[in-house]
Amino acid sequence: PAGRLARDRRRRRHRDRRNRSFFGKPQPAKDAGVVHVKLRNLPPGRYRFTQRKTGYLVNDAHTAYLNMGSPKNLSAEQLAELQRQSSDVLWLDNEQRFGPAEWHGSSLQPRLRLNTHDVVLMSLQRMDEP
Repeated sequence: PAGRLARDRRRRRHRDRRNRSFFGKPQPAKDAGVVHVKLRNLPPGRYRFTQRKTGYLVNDAHTAYLNMGSPKNLSAEQLAELQRQSSDVLWLDNEQRFGPAEWHGSSLQPRLRLNTHDVVLMSLQRMDEP
């Protein structure tokens, strides 16, 4: 399998540089642009393309915890909710086929819209052996 990691690497400055003031409240995401990925010359076959995403309100137990009021002791229900919020569910799961007719120039070109604080892992796995 092949993988590619995409994230917004720009540093954001906050007025009060103490971590507690920054991380102690939700930090809504803003648009960070589009990432273009091009995978070319793929051999004929069947492929599985997946994306796993973490960011604001996506696999985001931290913001869920803050929205609970940052309790010192979690109830069983709160713990279950935080585990559900960070269960690493696939963001995209797509199967692609490339046959001999499409062999010349076969490519996969996903476009990915990123928000600030997002991290996305894109993976391509061959589903059949040559």
